[in-house]
Amino acid sequence: MTRKRNKRQRAKEQDEFSIPRKSIPADPSQQAPNNSYTPPLFYEDIEFTCRDCETEEVWTAEQQQWYYDIAKGSIYGRALRCGPCREKIREAKELQRQQMEAADKRRAAES
Repeated sequence: MTRKRNKRQRAKEQDEFSIPRKSIPADPSQQAPNNSYTPPLFYEDIEFTCRDCETEEVWTAEQQQWYYDIAKGSIYGRALRCGPCREKIREAKELQRQQMEAADKRRAAES
Protein backbone atom coordinates (compact mmCIF):
# COMPACT_ATOMS: atom_id res chain seq x y z
CA MET A 1 0.00 0.00 0.00
CA THR A 2 2.84 2.38 0.78
CA ARG A 3 4.37 1.76 -2.63
CA LYS A 4 1.10 2.67 -4.38
CA ARG A 5 0.73 5.80 -2.27
CA ASN A 6 4.29 6.90 -3.11
CA LYS A 7 3.68 6.26 -6.80
CA ARG A 8 0.47 8.33 -6.74
CA GLN A 9 2.26 11.13 -4.88
CA ARG A 10 5.09 11.22 -7.46
CA ALA A 11 2.57 11.28 -10.32
CA LYS A 12 0.69 14.13 -8.65
CA GLU A 13 3.89 16.15 -8.17
CA GLN A 14 4.82 15.67 -11.83
CA ASP A 15 1.34 16.84 -12.93
CA GLU A 16 1.61 19.99 -10.79
CA PHE A 17 4.85 21.06 -12.46
CA SER A 18 4.26 19.87 -16.02
CA ILE A 19 3.83 22.47 -18.72
CA PRO A 20 0.68 22.23 -20.84
CA ARG A 21 0.99 21.49 -24.54
CA LYS A 22 1.16 24.51 -26.87
CA SER A 23 2.62 26.69 -24.13
CA ILE A 24 5.98 28.38 -23.69
CA PRO A 25 8.03 27.82 -20.51
CA ALA A 26 8.67 30.99 -18.52
CA ASP A 27 11.97 32.07 -17.04
CA PRO A 28 11.13 33.67 -13.67
CA SER A 29 14.68 35.05 -13.41
CA GLN A 30 13.91 37.28 -16.44
CA GLN A 31 10.67 38.66 -14.99
CA ALA A 32 10.42 41.95 -13.12
CA PRO A 33 10.72 41.67 -9.31
CA ASN A 34 7.21 41.33 -7.95
CA ASN A 35 7.22 39.91 -4.40
CA SER A 36 4.93 37.12 -5.55
CA TYR A 37 4.99 33.54 -4.37
CA THR A 38 3.66 32.33 -7.72
CA PRO A 39 5.23 33.92 -10.81
CA PRO A 40 4.06 32.47 -14.15
CA LEU A 41 5.84 29.22 -14.95
CA PHE A 42 4.56 29.09 -18.55
CA TYR A 43 2.69 31.21 -21.06
CA GLU A 44 -0.30 30.04 -23.06
CA ASP A 45 -2.71 31.85 -25.36
CA ILE A 46 -5.38 33.79 -23.44
CA GLU A 47 -8.62 35.02 -24.98
CA PHE A 48 -9.87 38.46 -23.95
CA THR A 49 -12.43 41.06 -25.00
CA CYS A 50 -11.14 44.50 -25.99
CA ARG A 51 -12.21 47.09 -23.45
CA ASP A 52 -12.97 49.73 -26.12
CA CYS A 53 -14.38 47.98 -29.22
CA GLU A 54 -15.44 44.71 -27.53
CA THR A 55 -13.87 42.45 -30.16
CA GLU A 56 -12.64 39.02 -29.14
CA GLU A 57 -8.84 38.86 -29.27
CA VAL A 58 -6.08 36.44 -28.27
CA TRP A 59 -3.03 37.44 -26.23
CA THR A 60 -0.55 34.91 -27.56
CA ALA A 61 2.04 33.10 -25.50
CA GLU A 62 4.79 34.82 -27.54
CA GLN A 63 3.34 38.26 -26.75
CA GLN A 64 3.15 37.40 -23.06
CA GLN A 65 6.74 36.17 -23.05
CA TRP A 66 7.88 39.46 -24.61
CA TYR A 67 5.81 41.54 -22.16
CA TYR A 68 6.89 39.73 -19.00
CA ASP A 69 10.47 38.64 -19.79
CA ILE A 70 11.80 41.34 -22.14
CA ALA A 71 9.71 44.46 -21.44
CA LYS A 72 9.68 43.56 -17.70
CA GLY A 73 5.93 44.17 -17.36
CA SER A 74 4.12 43.47 -14.12
CA ILE A 75 3.09 39.84 -13.74
CA TYR A 76 -0.31 41.16 -12.67
CA GLY A 77 -0.76 42.96 -16.02
CA ARG A 78 -3.14 41.57 -18.63
CA ALA A 79 -4.11 42.49 -22.19
CA LEU A 80 -7.09 44.86 -22.18
CA ARG A 81 -7.20 46.36 -25.68
CA CYS A 82 -6.68 45.08 -29.22
CA GLY A 83 -3.86 46.40 -31.41
CA PRO A 84 -5.93 48.98 -33.36
CA CYS A 85 -7.40 50.46 -30.15
CA ARG A 86 -3.91 50.69 -28.57
CA GLU A 87 -2.72 52.48 -31.72
CA LYS A 88 -5.60 54.98 -31.47
CA ILE A 89 -4.62 55.77 -27.87
CA ARG A 90 -0.95 56.25 -28.88
CA GLU A 91 -1.98 58.61 -31.69
CA ALA A 92 -4.23 60.61 -29.35
CA LYS A 93 -1.42 60.95 -26.80
CA GLU A 94 1.02 62.07 -29.52
CA LEU A 95 -1.46 64.68 -30.77
CA GLN A 96 -1.95 65.94 -27.22
CA ARG A 97 1.82 66.17 -26.73
CA GLN A 98 2.19 68.17 -29.94
CA GLN A 99 -0.63 70.53 -28.93
CA MET A 100 0.92 71.08 -25.49
CA GLU A 101 4.33 71.86 -27.04
CA ALA A 102 2.70 74.35 -29.44
CA ALA A 103 0.87 76.01 -26.53
CA ASP A 104 4.13 76.23 -24.54
CA LYS A 105 5.87 77.89 -27.52
CA ARG A 106 3.03 80.44 -27.85
CA ARG A 107 3.22 81.27 -24.15
CA ALA A 108 6.99 81.63 -24.33
CA ALA A 109 6.68 83.95 -27.37
CA GLU A 110 4.09 86.11 -25.59
CA SER A 111 6.32 86.55 -22.54
